[in-house]
Amino acid sequence: MYYNLLLILILLAWIFAGVYTLDFIEARSGENEKGRRWLNLAALFLGPAALLYFWISQQFANRSVEEATPEQLFQARSGSKKRKKDEPPPFELLDLRSREPIVPVDTKPASVEAMTLAYGLIEDALKRSAERVMIRPDEDGEYNVYFRIRGAEERTVHLGCLPGGSLVTAFKHAANLVIGERRSTQNGGFYARTEDSAVYCHVTSSRAAAGEQLMIRLGMLDHVPDLDRLGIPATELAELRALLAEGSGLILLLGRPGSGRTSTMYSLLLAPELAGRRIATFENPIEIKLENVAQYEIDPYGGHPLSKLLGAAINNGADTLAIGTLADPESAGIAVGFARSGHLVIAQIDCATPLEAFAKFEKWEITPRMFAGIPMALLSQALARRNDGGMAAVFDLPDRQILGDTLETQGVTIDLLRQNLGGSGDGSGLLEGLQALVNEGTISGEEAARVMKTITRRGI
Repeated sequence: MYYNLLLILILLAWIFAGVYTLDFIEARSGENEKGRRWLNLAALFLGPAALLYFWISQQFANRSVEEATPEQLFQARSGSKKRKKDEPPPFELLDLRSREPIVPVDTKPASVEAMTLAYGLIEDALKRSAERVMIRPDEDGEYNVYFRIRGAEERTVHLGCLPGGSLVTAFKHAANLVIGERRSTQNGGFYARTEDSAVYCHVTSSRAAAGEQLMIRLGMLDHVPDLDRLGIPATELAELRALLAEGSGLILLLGRPGSGRTSTMYSLLLAPELAGRRIATFENPIEIKLENVAQYEIDPYGGHPLSKLLGAAINNGADTLAIGTLADPESAGIAVGFARSGHLVIAQIDCATPLEAFAKFEKWEITPRMFAGIPMALLSQALARRNDGGMAAVFDLPDRQILGDTLETQGVTIDLLRQNLGGSGDGSGLLEGLQALVNEGTISGEEAARVMKTITRRGI
């Protein structure tokens, strides 16, 4: 638009200057055929020559931008320069595989600005000792960036639709995620290098009601809480321990990203009921090294997808599998088949309720009838911000006897599960737990409503 306006102004100036000059010379010297002819020629070619000059200049400017690499353009925009030997290393985001600094997707200004913002957000989050960075769209499709600091969320940046989408793309590019995939959950990561250390940043992308959301976890788990101290109600905890003691069945840990599923999984693995078991875990990344446990790191880009690693662990004699995130049909089929054969499987799924989990299994062509005869426990969980700044967990577990009898019913469907499981299947049990925290004064009513809105949101 700016270039077209400039051409119009040049053309008008050329016409005005030519007419004015001719009139001025004619008034001063009278009719001069020879001089008039040269003036006409000059006026005729001056305008096109000026237009041609600006067009050539524009083409060379565009070519110089296209020939610049993303690294050069990003360095020019961010003001980075070559470091001297005695200077400390600058803050950088490093690729997980190559350990090279991450640069924008392309040389477009929006991509460069988004990557510059990504660098600034992670650096600021680390300086403020944040545990999470969350990027979520609101009902209008505009994005908000939140930091979770000591369990409490605070909004940091508000972005419009396009800048927010560019920021999500920048982080997905940094974490080696598929940028065009917006329907399914993806996991990846990158390193944030500071002067003192390199911090691993785990990125989870998932679908939201008005777009796509990201959760960036800064750093690894530093300890494993005891199973008795997670806050699981006594009745549900007894059912979980009974299933662990049986040594066979399927335990599904349900919750949205950031709900604490990974901590729960590690607590289950360290429970005394699993002592002496041949355990294999499958994670991306491995959060904590466990003794006497075979831990596999999922890397689909490096030739180590979950389904392949599951087969390798089963062939090596594992009798207990713990899966960080179950997210594809082939791996789900292997896990369910392993549980049907009399072994134990503990798996996380990005679902908030049992009914949502069964709906996801049906999409993977694993119907509720195929779970008949498998001892099962589906533990739903969520985290809420306490009024004192910490976090409070709520859990819900459908009755194992009712769940087992329903799954063995001839022609069982999700509607029958909904009818028989009641509030333990659709998230109402979690709502009761949140309301109890409100009544105790632990959390606010607004926080309970926010968490429940997250739980009831469909589609991850």
